[in-house]
Amino acid sequence: MLDALAQLRAIAHGMFPTALIEEGLLAALEETVATAELPATLSADLQIDAGLIGGDVAMAAFATVDAALHAVVDPSPPLAPTCPSDGQKAP
Repeated sequence: MLDALAQLRAIAHGMFPTALIEEGLLAALEETVATAELPATLSADLQIDAGLIGGDVAMAAFATVDAALHAVVDPSPPLAPTCPSDGQKAP
């Protein structure tokens, strides 16, 4: 039961991390990189007022970095190219 709860919390955190709401984009990115499943560092120079970044923009930036980290850890198999006219796989 505790394992399921921990997994649920991890999913919820990945969707909208508490640090993003409470501390801002930079803190959320630092936390995500620090807890990544691979050695990683973050170099960011955010020279804008945190109040000027809307929640949607901050979430998009966070999601981009988070997805990039996960893609390195667990890459999906490449998609086979398809021919747009008939939907068949390209040669």
